Amino acid sequence: MATDIAFALGVRGLLGVFTPASHLYDDRTVLSHGRALLDRVERCLEAGDHNGMEATSGKLGELMVNTESPLERLERKIHPWTAFVVLPIFALVSAGGLVLGKLVGIVAAAWLAVRIGAASLPDGVSWRHIAGVSLLGGIGFTVPLFITELAFADPEMVATAKLSVLVTSALAGGIGFAVLKTVVRRTG
Repeated sequence: MATDIAFALGVRGLLGVFTPASHLYDDRTVLSHGRALLDRVERCLEAGDHNGMEATSGKLGELMVNTESPLERLERKIHPWTAFVVLPIFALVSAGGLVLGKLVGIVAAAWLAVRIGAASLPDGVSWRHIAGVSLLGGIGFTVPLFITELAFADPEMVATAKLSVLVTSALAGGIGFAVLKTVVRRTG
């Protein structure tokens, strides 16, 4: 999961590498141009020149927009998407890999143990039982939640990771239950 989150943040970083980080105007320029434009707005207002006031206000707005670097502007605009869409999807997909990983790992270990003669399946137990139980092995959130607290400092990332772990544990339990339920129906 941390790898996928790092990838999502890496894409953000890649955009950052190619986006200018410098401001178009420095603070002193903004201050002097801003004062001049505000004075012009005030003169237009006193003269009743609505069109001049609008045009000058537009230039003032442009000045203010250009005080923010293109990089800062891009980051501000894509932050909600990366924080609330991309990151949760990556975290959920990664956590979902734990379910598949448990299935493959436990079934493969059991198969290998049976294959080399170190173990045998108990009477009445099929490979479907092993698969169902291995899916139930995907339930487990105490350690992942603890590791989440250690791995991330950002509260948004912690919340996303915790939600992903809990959803994945529920998913593992639901799928494992469904698999075992079908085994019981077939044998019962």
